[in-house]
Amino acid sequence: MSRNLRIFLGVAFWIPFSWFVWSFFKGYSHGQLLQNMEVCGRELGIHLAEANNKKNAASFVMCLKGRTQWLSWWYLDPERLYQIVQPHTPCQWVGRWQVKRGDTLTFAIELNAYGRYQIDSSTLKSTLAQDESSYQGVWSSPELNRILWFTDGRLWPIDDNPVEWLNSDQLVIHELDGVNTYYQRMTSRVPNCPTYP
Repeated sequence: MSRNLRIFLGVAFWIPFSWFVWSFFKGYSHGQLLQNMEVCGRELGIHLAEANNKKNAASFVMCLKGRTQWLSWWYLDPERLYQIVQPHTPCQWVGRWQVKRGDTLTFAIELNAYGRYQIDSSTLKSTLAQDESSYQGVWSSPELNRILWFTDGRLWPIDDNPVEWLNSDQLVIHELDGVNTYYQRMTSRVPNCPTYP
């Protein structure tokens, strides 16, 4: 067998095999985490919908950490759930924002300095049905170009989005589904707060 043929057959085998192993690992990790969430909820005597409030989140994450294999823990990074307990709330984010996602969704949202967000349902205009349970929760921005949303009553998956600041009053959030959401500040910035970018 020629060298080129061996290389071709090796690549033809290892690429699909690697993809299969990666897909299996991802599915296994998510399955293990969801199973551990149920077990920790039973052990701590809390419903999963209550696991993301500040009172329960720290003990819930500690239970998950003790039950989840280290490689799955590293890949899924559920330690981000600690952001519920101690959200990073840079002053640049605090205030009321007008939000627009394509031609399908517009609304106003209030991000307070204590890490809570609230969508003003009276300003909501959408061509698609919306889940009202997602109208409030915890927000956290641990890095300049990143924001995490924790909807009340939902623990997983974490809505962890990259952010692109256009100027101190405008930004774009790149959603996990590939859609861009545009934010325009409606209120004045917090006094003495340095500006982004």
